[in-house]
Amino acid sequence: MGERGIPHLPTAGRWGTRRILRVHNGVWVKGNGVDEISTDAQRHPDVVYHYTSMPVLLKIIEEKQLWATNARFLNDISEYQFFLSAAQGRLPAVIPDLEFIDLASWAKQESRPPGGVPDFLSVPFVTSFSLHDDSLTNWRSYCSVGNGVSIGFRTGSLYEAYVDRLALPGVIVPEPDFGGVYYLDPNNTDFVDSTIRNAYEAAKDDLLRFPLDNLPAALARRLASAASFVKDHSFENEGEYRLTVGGIGWRRDLLRFKTTRSTLVPYLRMNIPALPSAPRKIGESDDAWNAIASITIGPTPNMSLSFDSLSVFCSTHGIEPTISGSRVPYREW
Repeated sequence: MGERGIPHLPTAGRWGTRRILRVHNGVWVKGNGVDEISTDAQRHPDVVYHYTSMPVLLKIIEEKQLWATNARFLNDISEYQFFLSAAQGRLPAVIPDLEFIDLASWAKQESRPPGGVPDFLSVPFVTSFSLHDDSLTNWRSYCSVGNGVSIGFRTGSLYEAYVDRLALPGVIVPEPDFGGVYYLDPNNTDFVDSTIRNAYEAAKDDLLRFPLDNLPAALARRLASAASFVKDHSFENEGEYRLTVGGIGWRRDLLRFKTTRSTLVPYLRMNIPALPSAPRKIGESDDAWNAIASITIGPTPNMSLSFDSLSVFCSTHGIEPTISGSRVPYREW
């Protein structure tokens, strides 16, 4: 997305080209690759905030990575299906001659290829951020046991995120896409229609490069990528940004899994590089990993202990983010 409320249509990751389409004055227009990334970066906030637990924070700093979860396995899959449902209702009117596409089933990957294994790898992988560094709503949602943090990532680093730079012969390395969530009023059919039309044109371009594919599947992937950045307008107060990969195609070697209380969840590791242009603090070396600008410690009964130990931990890893404690009067321990 460019400025707030002006989203872009992200790429399906297998195509390897960032920000194919975006909206300008409510109309989808073709982007121009690197130039557009530079322009959009100037409109974004300098820092966005990732809410997580203290154990995950340690892994992020040690590995210089974020994990992106497959959209089918998000806590609320209806978020991902929201835009696809709106697009499904408008497809016959916008592209009347197109072969029928069941976007809901496509998103759930209910159809199974030979062998009976559902292929969810074309569904986007997502990790989320907020405009707000100290949000009661987010503390309750993500950090409710007294060990949460809000990590302030520099958006310049998020724009340069990558999954894997080891190219395999004949296989495109998927590219992450960063932007703000667009909060859609379901009655805004102009937005939905223009998104479909331009996704359709992008899908036809995809087929020129990958002629073995088919148009309905290419269009479904484009719309699925757009769905990662669209939510119902009732959630607008969240101020959410996302870093996504629009599916990894044949790069199954990139896939990782983690366990939850009820299932096994697929995810990707996204490398977050340093930002050379960011100012260095006293004590930080020129090659320090400065992707993290700040860390806010969530409500906890051990604020002073947490502050001291986290400060030393960061220092031992050569980084000096601004560390502060939450100001929210919230207790859940």
